[in-house]
Amino acid sequence: MHRFRVICLFVLAGVLASMPAAALHSRYLDIAVDRNGDATVTFEYTLGWVEQALAFLGMVKPDRDLERIFGESTGGTVTTLSADPGATSFSVTGLATVTNDSLGTTYTTRGINLSWGKAGYESSILAPLLEPDFSPDLTVVRFPDAYSVAFRDQLVIPVIVHSF
Repeated sequence: MHRFRVICLFVLAGVLASMPAAALHSRYLDIAVDRNGDATVTFEYTLGWVEQALAFLGMVKPDRDLERIFGESTGGTVTTLSADPGATSFSVTGLATVTNDSLGTTYTTRGINLSWGKAGYESSILAPLLEPDFSPDLTVVRFPDAYSVAFRDQLVIPVIVHSF
């Protein structure tokens, strides 16, 4: 009977190991553009069971990975403001270019390409086990005058030009 349980345990472990696990799932991305063109970015996500275990062991650090993704995507300096399980906030310098003229102020944001994260996962040794989803269910870009633009399930957030 003991041998049967051990065999069942190994078979179950093999099946679980061979199945891809849901990895990072992007829920919400909030980008609040400041008057000077810098931005505060809040990224909310859920981790699959494999990533939760790896994060607990310190082998995966979603906040560090997301900071790198935003830095590579925007070209700005990215500083982590807070990192909690399931949410990370950043300060991003120069996310938008601000121009003033006689007609008002114009903000032109940089495009944000979240596929950098997917590429990072695909080159990982854990790639066969993980299927990350970096396209947030909802992305909101907010400007200082309370104007906002929303996107659903977009891996690439386009350049936005807003004048007021």
